Amino acid sequence: MLHKAEEWRVIGHAPKIKMMKEHGRHLRLDDEAERKLTMGGLACNWRPRTRDLFRDIVILMRDTGMRNERELFRMRIENLDWQNRVIFVPDSKTAEGRRLVPMSGRVFEILRTRCDARQEGWVFPSKRSALGI
Repeated sequence: MLHKAEEWRVIGHAPKIKMMKEHGRHLRLDDEAERKLTMGGLACNWRPRTRDLFRDIVILMRDTGMRNERELFRMRIENLDWQNRVIFVPDSKTAEGRRLVPMSGRVFEILRTRCDARQEGWVFPSKRSALGI
């Protein structure tokens, strides 16, 4: 609007205002939020397999901080380093997103159970999608 006022010669110059850089939001699930989410999953009329999947995803997202669709759901067994207990994230929303994510004890157990004896493929395979969930 000030640029129009300058163009119409109502004011001499439109002020230049330098925008401050916004910091990203930092949302973390605490114990209470995790409990509410898992209890909500139990209250849903889901099959046991779906309930377990939801619970595992809530725990993985909380303990690793990984994003759901691009990082978590596209997780491949080949990117899990069982020895060093880290997850390699090869594709992320940002360039800085390529990283190694440490596995908590809970994450290690969930991934071990989900991957079973498989050595490759999706951690969360799906019948409908070639990309995982």
